[in-house]
Amino acid sequence: MLYRTCSANSCRSRPADHGRKKLGTESSVSRPDSSRVHRESATLCVGPYSAATDSLHVTQPNPHVGREGVAPPPTCSLRWVTLCWAVKGGSGTTVVTSTLALESTRPALLVDLDGEIDTMLGLPEPDRPGVVDWLLGDGPPTQLDDLLIDIDDTTFLLPCRLGGTDGPTASMPLPLPERWAVLLTWFAEWEAHSGGEVWIDGGTGTPATALASGIEQRWLVSRACYLSLRRAARSPIRPTGVLFVSGHGRQLRPKDVERSVGAPIVATIAEDPRIARAVDSGLLASRPPLIIRKSLREIT
Repeated sequence: MLYRTCSANSCRSRPADHGRKKLGTESSVSRPDSSRVHRESATLCVGPYSAATDSLHVTQPNPHVGREGVAPPPTCSLRWVTLCWAVKGGSGTTVVTSTLALESTRPALLVDLDGEIDTMLGLPEPDRPGVVDWLLGDGPPTQLDDLLIDIDDTTFLLPCRLGGTDGPTASMPLPLPERWAVLLTWFAEWEAHSGGEVWIDGGTGTPATALASGIEQRWLVSRACYLSLRRAARSPIRPTGVLFVSGHGRQLRPKDVERSVGAPIVATIAEDPRIARAVDSGLLASRPPLIIRKSLREIT
């Protein structure tokens, strides 16, 4: 099987077991097992992406879907797929999620559901549709292979794009649950073939239930902010861990954060101006600050 990855200037095919592990020792952190959810799948597929038309075209029914429109469950687990999100803006979800992917000792797929990763990493604007365009269409999962962008030798970006806008908006139609199900199955297959990890930047707000319910590892990015913790406590999506962004002058303690959201802190990232400077100068991918690398080393 070939995964086709697209850089800013060219596209090329790469074996599915692409990439070597980055230098370092693989983390021994284990992830809890959970039962897989049987998911539905869309029954239509599309032809190859056309740069000339910048659109997705319906062609024929998907032969892998049964008459009832229910796709078979993934043949492998989603053990190395992690969803990161925040309930309040300014928590640092995009920075933290991107760093987790870039510092991974395995091949890593970085999924942008918020529309800011390419800009933050200093990458050219994608010249083709992104994952949100795919979710709102009816194309087969194989089309996702053509949307990948190389960040480095072992890190790949599945961009957001949404037809050329800056990302999802409140007026955007919601993807069907069946589309999230097909996307989750593709994540499982990518993980199995590459031996890598999938890191999803879920942005701000409440993640789609069809997405979050199928993922074992759900990490909330949060500061010790009363308003953020209040929203998180009321959210229907329960995290399995917290990426805690610490700062000075906060009354709430880490134990208060864990008690509020009902999940343990898996890593603490210190709020440091060096991280902001690296982001502002577009150096997060090439020269990430040591302080954030050390903070996330135990979970990558």
